[in-house]
Amino acid sequence: MNMEKHNYQFSILSELEKQLPYYLVGAGAIYEQEPIDRPFGYPYFQWIQFLDGEGEVTINKVTKQVKPGEAILLYPNVPHSYHTTAGSWTVSWFTFGGSHIIPMLHTVGLTESDFFTISDPIVLENMIEKALFILQCDQPMKGLEASALVYSFILRLYRYVHITGDDSFDVQHNRLRHVFAYIEHNYRLPITIAELASEIDVSPQHFCILFKKAVKCRPFEYINTFRINKSKSLLCEHPEMRISEIAKLVGYDSESYFCSIFKRIEGTTPRRFRQQENGII
Repeated sequence: MNMEKHNYQFSILSELEKQLPYYLVGAGAIYEQEPIDRPFGYPYFQWIQFLDGEGEVTINKVTKQVKPGEAILLYPNVPHSYHTTAGSWTVSWFTFGGSHIIPMLHTVGLTESDFFTISDPIVLENMIEKALFILQCDQPMKGLEASALVYSFILRLYRYVHITGDDSFDVQHNRLRHVFAYIEHNYRLPITIAELASEIDVSPQHFCILFKKAVKCRPFEYINTFRINKSKSLLCEHPEMRISEIAKLVGYDSESYFCSIFKRIEGTTPRRFRQQENGII
């Protein structure tokens, strides 16, 4: 059973909760932070965002000054310390674990402990307050609710945070909006990297770097996925249409090449996909 309510709470995890792909360990909202020195790190993942005051944080011997609107992500067992440099220091924090955490964080580009800037801190603060509320409630299914919240929290990190000094997710994607529009309007035609790069007036080499950083895949991987998604709609909506016709409509002159791309992305052939979706097999 949880302790009496206050502005932080730790979970007493059941054996079932420890088997979940994501689980909530603890949360603290509008918490006055005391000095911390952990030469051997902490056994769980930690997200700490700074609300008021200023402090100094050291992660793996790298020391930086942090201020409101910034945050840190700490991987388990990474040496770190932090303390205020200007009177009281208010933070909100969120600790979590689970077997799927590392793959999920890597998917959204958060591959190591680091310093971050938050484009919309209120969104994450509200989620931390919700986590605290869940931990302080005596509900039999709260472990599952907390697990879902951890998953949602990581997705919000992908959107609202960026490494200090880099552009945010929203800024990166906004810069590429003309590229996405160009692909949507021209996916039926051959598309080159040079054409895409010209949409944002950068070199093809620089464009590939920007695209991979923002979208987490290479430009042609994105284009192939876009085309295959379009083909799936055609396969279901037009059962009379030949596979070769659909291939041409989504930008592939070769039916065999289209089928190989389709199978690589969907794990099945276009013909079998159509049969499954139409209830034939």
